[in-house]
Amino acid sequence: MSVKHVVFLETNARAAIASIETVKTQLGHRVTFITSDLAYYLEGRPLEQTPLRFADRIIEVADGGSVEAVWPHVERLHGEHAIDAFFSFAGIYAAMAASLARRLGVPHLDPEAAHRASNKALARRAMADAGIEQPAFLSVDDTANLDEARAFCRRVGYPLIAKPDDGSSKELVRLIHDDGELAEQAAAVGARAAWGCGRASSKRLLLEEFVTGPLVSVETVTLAPGRHVLLGITDRLVSEPPYFVELGGSFPAAIPGQEAAFELVERALDAIGYDFGPAHTEIILSPDGPRIVEINPRLAGGVVPDMIDATRGGSIFLDVVRLFLGEEVDWRAETRGVATIRAFQAPRRGTLRGVAPSPRASDGRVLRYQIVKKEGDSVRPPQDNLDRLGFLVVLEKDQERSRRLADELLAETLFSIGAGAGGGLS
Repeated sequence: MSVKHVVFLETNARAAIASIETVKTQLGHRVTFITSDLAYYLEGRPLEQTPLRFADRIIEVADGGSVEAVWPHVERLHGEHAIDAFFSFAGIYAAMAASLARRLGVPHLDPEAAHRASNKALARRAMADAGIEQPAFLSVDDTANLDEARAFCRRVGYPLIAKPDDGSSKELVRLIHDDGELAEQAAAVGARAAWGCGRASSKRLLLEEFVTGPLVSVETVTLAPGRHVLLGITDRLVSEPPYFVELGGSFPAAIPGQEAAFELVERALDAIGYDFGPAHTEIILSPDGPRIVEINPRLAGGVVPDMIDATRGGSIFLDVVRLFLGEEVDWRAETRGVATIRAFQAPRRGTLRGVAPSPRASDGRVLRYQIVKKEGDSVRPPQDNLDRLGFLVVLEKDQERSRRLADELLAETLFSIGAGAGGGLS
């Protein structure tokens, strides 16, 4: 097998661990990583202690959010070692990566489709034009002028969901109940200058009708226009409003109306022109049928790929890399059980003083058991996905056993939370 050159433009922390190292060690390809903020990934650690040590080259670009700023580096790199695959596992960089890949002439998602998927308001408009039923919505371009927004809220009726139209990790996503909370949320979104790695925020607010029902995500890979492969469905355990933090889920989950859910996602992907690569689409199973929450131009985040790998075998990240390299991938897989994730969360605001792990943390059915917060860190009940204290992932024969084991391990894990700089414990 010939050595190929694979370039990652930004990523998320989990993808960096699971794919850069895997591409290098299992495929033996040349790997380049391009970022605007290397320190973001190092998190205070030496490079040698991170998965990025497997990259053959790391290029740090000051204005990494600009195609024109990054292109000279990519063009020079391509001249030195021809690039065979160029992509990003970070949804907010998908459109930029697609644009650069198009210039290189390597396999890529249509840049306009990537842009629509990354911008929730644009995706909703495209779905509306295609006649896809969805929650009522309004994009607020000027968060200082809320006259139209207030009129929309009164017409649709509170409560509503208010969120950035280009955010991620459930940051600044909130259920609002009145004009006062609308103003607070608009101010918060308008004040956000950037997301991870300096990616500029649009500062636009998206208002959506609040649709009730279970949240699930449909994990797909698109091979060509109109050719979407269902990897499986992940059910979701979500925190109580006003926030919508993901606290758990199972894969592959058996849900009522699975065929209708996948059909809706196929129509939505076609509506935005999604023609290549993985997608992570969240939907609500409402009493009136499935409704799209958002389309993400990437694999599922966090440790969901761990669940996919455990139940399918192999590495989903590696399969996607092969897809971008133009290789044939067999997406069919026999289910080897059901994996369940549970997120650890702080019961109240304070300082993390200690952790007493479950005595079964090393059980053979436990695939992953990780505390991401450190002693001394400030913690709070989750308001977005970044507030979670850690994760556990288990694999069992069926959905019921998998969920039960995960819940038992979660209950057996005890956290000591100090009430501030020297308060009591809980």
